[in-house]
Amino acid sequence: QGSKFIRGDNHKSAGDQAFKVNVPVTVIVAMDGRYDHAARAPEGFAATGESIGFDHSGRTSAEFRFPLYAKDFNAGLAKFQFRHFEDNDGMAGVFVMERTLALSDVAYSGTTGNMALEVEEVTGETITWASDRTFELTDLKSLQGSKFIRGGHDERPAELGFKVNVPVTVVVAMSSRHLELVPAGFTATGETIANSIEDSRMPLYAKDFPAGLVDLQFGTNGFAAGIFVMERSLVLSDIVSGGFRNAPVEVEEIDGEAVKFATNRDAYVLNHLASLQGSKFIRGDNHKSAGDQAFKVNVPVTVIVAMDGRYDHAARAPEGFAATGESIGFDHSGRTSAEFRFPLYAKDFNAGLAKFQFRHFEDNDGMAGVFVMERTLALSDVAYSGTTGNMALEVEEVTGETITWASDRTFELTDLKSLQGSKFIRGGHDERPAELGFKVNVPVTVVVAMSSRHLELVPAGFTATGETIANSIEDSRMPLYAKDFPAGLVDLQFGTNGFAAGIFVMERSLVLSDIVSGGFRNAPVEVEEIDGEAVKFATNRDAYVLNHLASLQGSKFIR
Repeated sequence: QGSKFIRGDNHKSAGDQAFKVNVPVTVIVAMDGRYDHAARAPEGFAATGESIGFDHSGRTSAEFRFPLYAKDFNAGLAKFQFRHFEDNDGMAGVFVMERTLALSDVAYSGTTGNMALEVEEVTGETITWASDRTFELTDLKSLQGSKFIRGGHDERPAELGFKVNVPVTVVVAMSSRHLELVPAGFTATGETIANSIEDSRMPLYAKDFPAGLVDLQFGTNGFAAGIFVMERSLVLSDIVSGGFRNAPVEVEEIDGEAVKFATNRDAYVLNHLASLQGSKFIRGDNHKSAGDQAFKVNVPVTVIVAMDGRYDHAARAPEGFAATGESIGFDHSGRTSAEFRFPLYAKDFNAGLAKFQFRHFEDNDGMAGVFVMERTLALSDVAYSGTTGNMALEVEEVTGETITWASDRTFELTDLKSLQGSKFIRGGHDERPAELGFKVNVPVTVVVAMSSRHLELVPAGFTATGETIANSIEDSRMPLYAKDFPAGLVDLQFGTNGFAAGIFVMERSLVLSDIVSGGFRNAPVEVEEIDGEAVKFATNRDAYVLNHLASLQGSKFIR
């Protein structure tokens, strides 16, 4: 699901299959199982052990399974050839998906035991700690989606190694009795988890690693911990939270509507946290000081401070933080009052050290909350020039299959499944801007949907993705064109004739371009994102279908 399917000729040839991608990808080929698929799969592709179904003119047979083979490609040109394909016997499907975390060659040395290692994805709040015990690690909400490496309870490896195919953050949960065994280079995150055999909680330590070999050294005494591996994600370390009472500091991930406010005030609660879900809350002193608030982050972040609304919060917010227009609630010993709203102020920080100070904080009047979240796409200063109209521009997030095309018409753009989560820039129907500009705070992919009548107006540098969307006023579909931009100013030049299109902006995501799909019939090539259980197999065979696609969700199929 979510892959891109490249739909082309029913019978592939031994010629090039090629396309460019803007992010690292895994290419999965589905090979006709009636032949020697291992010998015919492209060079370097490895069998995954999975297969999908093939429905041939409505006749489904166990013979018609298509085993899957996969290979990773970096951003840039992906090119391969099927082997031993002759005319009329070369059926294969091509799916492309953004690369996701895979662990391999997991092994340890210097152990006192001989239990086999296991890898399990964390999908809930608890996980079995050891392969030969029923002990559990619990309170794992911040580690969901990670891969947990499990060994025997009595294993004491001096070294643990494994390979990863993407950059990762490795998190170790240390027994409070063995903190001297934290591996070199790991830093405390401020978060903890629990376990079923110790009263004390287990502090978390983290370190980033590039794709390739990860080698963890624990020393001759071995190691008692939980080891979690996740695609690189937000980790806080070296946290300083200046306060008047020097209260201890904790970090908690927000996944509900309320959070305890301070480590030295059990009854104080911040609530109405819908807009802060997924952020990390730094809990410390009830009364912050004007000293440093500081921490290191491994990814770009937005820091949000919640300021006590009973005071001049604009004057007291840290320098450079801007009001968001939102506020959250504060429940003071069970007494909730409209006075106790905490307006929010925000500022972006790059990976590295984030440091700021509250202003004009005196003892006993400096209440503020600090939230940290991975930076997400925000558009600002959206404007155009050279237009023949004067309609205001609007920005709307794409959350479904359709969106209103123009601010002064009811026309719709439809079939937007591959664009969900993007920001759509809407103007008036009769606007013809020569130039459109806006600022973005993260690297983005800009996608323009062109009317088939105005393909000569595709902006410079944009390339066809092979995908199309529909609209409610034209019979022909609208092809998509895409271009990557770094964070900062995006300037789109459409020329003096103006432009009729839909403009979508998304955090940088997988885009295919310059697609070559060699086939014996030179059938047209299409790209479709996989979000269901079946996909049309070939552009020159309407009745042929690939199905049972659960493991390919999110990939792009080249038809």
